Amino acid sequence: MIVYKVIHKYKLCKHNEIKNIGVYSSYELAEKAVEQLKTKQGFCDTQNGFIIKKLLEFANLNILIILFGLMDLLHTHIEMG
Repeated sequence: MIVYKVIHKYKLCKHNEIKNIGVYSSYELAEKAVEQLKTKQGFCDTQNGFIIKKLLEFANLNILIILFGLMDLLHTHIEMG
């Protein structure tokens, strides 16, 4: 499985501001998220700041969950389920 990470980066005063937008299962979904955010407050003035990065290919969703630090969420779900 290939996933795509969307970030928004722009210069604010004397430093770079970086916002992690999300991780998407396809490039098309990542592009759609960018298009929707371009008109929103906080993004409309810096529309060229969006970056879509292709992340590693994952054969197993559990690896993706571990890498993004969501294991606690998974454990909570398992314990409650």
